[in-house]
Amino acid sequence: MTLESLFAALHRDGHVATSQAPQITFSDLSSPWYTRVLMGFMGWLGGLFVLGFLGALIAVLFSNSILMMIIAIGLFAGSFAMYRAMPTNDFGTQFALAASICAQVVATIAFGNAVGQSVDPYNVAWFVAAMQIALVVLMPNALHRLLSTMFAVVALFVAAQKGLLVPALDAALAVTLLLLVRAESTLVAMGRRQLVEPVINGLAIALLVRGAAHATIFGEAPWFPFALQTAVVFTMALVAWVVLNTSRVAMVPRIAAVLAAVVYVVVTWRAPGLIASVLVVLVAFGSGRRALTAFALVALLAYLSTFYYQMHMSLMAKSMVLALSGASLLVMWWVHRTYFAGEAA
Repeated sequence: MTLESLFAALHRDGHVATSQAPQITFSDLSSPWYTRVLMGFMGWLGGLFVLGFLGALIAVLFSNSILMMIIAIGLFAGSFAMYRAMPTNDFGTQFALAASICAQVVATIAFGNAVGQSVDPYNVAWFVAAMQIALVVLMPNALHRLLSTMFAVVALFVAAQKGLLVPALDAALAVTLLLLVRAESTLVAMGRRQLVEPVINGLAIALLVRGAAHATIFGEAPWFPFALQTAVVFTMALVAWVVLNTSRVAMVPRIAAVLAAVVYVVVTWRAPGLIASVLVVLVAFGSGRRALTAFALVALLAYLSTFYYQMHMSLMAKSMVLALSGASLLVMWWVHRTYFAGEAA
């Protein structure tokens, strides 16, 4: 099957807005995920070195917010220009990422200095979140957009602690991820693949981290009082995803799939990370993201192992949650093998 015939079939079934296949060029091809992870780490390391070099040269300017912001804007512009000029050059994109990371640190320092020494750290977090969202839109690089998406989510949750907006952000995170995945084929047909792909991956990883944030093995997190609300939000997202993605199957398997999801969330509501992990597994597997599916499965196993050592529940309660979680996962596996084996094949 050619790409053209595939999009023609998808258009006939109403999955994409147009039957015209997108034009794939060499610049659209991305490196393997492990290469991008390594390049991201090297970009961070390079950014720290560049920041140290600039700090040694312009230490006297650190108290001048205007000049610092001008430097940050210049670094952002240079990073954007390098991404545009060398989109497939590993060294060029790595250097551009390092320059952007350095610019982000400088801009954050400049903002903190501009609003005063006694600035509320939550206001700085709001600024960082807004800056990362802007970078997601402006920087034409998949790795940069992936990192900026994750950092934007982290900054939003840090900023929302004071305003008690954590449950609302949980809902926004889950809903945005599901809507983007549902609309991905349409957005790809519109030529937005380079934007939507890294954003989906970043939101999925952020959702996994968000679910694990309720683990108390290293002490109580500031958003821990919202564990129940988080579990409810993730439950609604998981059930909604199952309902939407079984809309074209027969009634009996659809009811079985929904009941399996409900049983799972009923027994895991005290462990939001388990619900978030299964949600990301389903989303990633359904959209054909193998690396993200494997990462979500590892996150599920990691949360299961760390959940046993959390201190806010009795040993009996944790044992019951883990036992019932395993049983419900087996039920979901049986439902899949019984009613959806044909799709897997």
